[in-house]
Amino acid sequence: MKKVLFMLLFLSIISTEIFAQQPIPEIKLNVNTTGAAKMMDVLNAIHNQDQISHIETMLDNVLKLPEYKICIERYKDTKPPITIDEYKKFVISLADGYPETDDNYRLDGAVSLYLNAIKTPQKYYKLIGQFNSIPNSLYQDAIRRAYEWSLPINKFKKYNFYLLIDWSCGVYLYSTEKSEDIVFCLLRLYDSRLGFFDNNGNLKKEDVVLTLAHELNHALGSGHPEFRKYSKNSKERMISDFIWPAIFEGIAIKCCQNAETVISKKVYPNKYSAVTGNEPNWNFFINESQSIFKCADNILINIVDNKYKTYKDYDKAFMNHWFWSSGEYAPGKKFIQPRYYYLGAEMIGVIYQEYGKKGVLECRKNPFLFVGLFNDALLKIKPKNYKKYLFDKKVVDYLNGLANKTGN
Repeated sequence: MKKVLFMLLFLSIISTEIFAQQPIPEIKLNVNTTGAAKMMDVLNAIHNQDQISHIETMLDNVLKLPEYKICIERYKDTKPPITIDEYKKFVISLADGYPETDDNYRLDGAVSLYLNAIKTPQKYYKLIGQFNSIPNSLYQDAIRRAYEWSLPINKFKKYNFYLLIDWSCGVYLYSTEKSEDIVFCLLRLYDSRLGFFDNNGNLKKEDVVLTLAHELNHALGSGHPEFRKYSKNSKERMISDFIWPAIFEGIAIKCCQNAETVISKKVYPNKYSAVTGNEPNWNFFINESQSIFKCADNILINIVDNKYKTYKDYDKAFMNHWFWSSGEYAPGKKFIQPRYYYLGAEMIGVIYQEYGKKGVLECRKNPFLFVGLFNDALLKIKPKNYKKYLFDKKVVDYLNGLANKTGN
């Protein structure tokens, strides 16, 4: 406990730090839209009702491009997987008007996005042009912000930012021993839930670039050494698996995307705020913020009190409320983010407000500090209804004990 109290005192001393643009190492970002343009040519050929044999040849050539090795490698290991033959079958079936997904939910979710692109291909070619017009200065801002909020442990100095037509239309970071690749799917950008377009149909370039900063922050280094050393059914493992995603995503959303939340201010007060997931989704979380914190507190109390006898018991509670499939923000509108994104963003914002960037990054180094730092900061800044967001003392005491052990 003494170590935790010392940490709080130390952080309070530097809580008035002023942000300065710190020098960053040379990080190169390779922006590549070739994959999206070439696959759009395939979908355009389907739109033009070209011969199936011609479409098949085009598709084979596109899938040989280096950019699409990412999809081939990524989806062979997902659950369920998508093989290259299954993907080819899916695309060719679009030409027949009867999409064949073989009940693979990843392809099921992509059907409407592919059909929209086939119906109006010029709209997507225009989007590629808008993407190519994003100025380098915005990309440099994304690199700077991503680095500023990371504990850089990654050995890479070059990152690839690919605009593709991803097989299941994802937006993600793909890491290998040789490279770090950030993928945006051209078709997914038109998903209204993401909010990447203004009312006039123009690409909101700052939203794209700040979402890139989010993913690049992940790529630069997670900062949780030995975090999974605990046995799966242990309390330490359940707690770490619950709080780490909130830290990991909370920093990326609150600090890189400058998200607005209820009880904490924006990290960059006069700067643009971008959230991956449009305003209705995020506002839904804002409106239920107190219940989100209550649920988080209850789960942590249950872990501390040994209510979950196995990891499976814990995981069921987590999936029921915290994962992607755990609800809708409006009828027929499923979450584009899990609730722990909001929980993390709110907690990181409170910690930053009182303890500055140093406090935030300490949570990356020792995640068990997270809840205690949040409670202490909240008691100092005392926003409206702050008592409804506090975590139970037994949770804080237990986590502070783990923080001390981890810091040894």
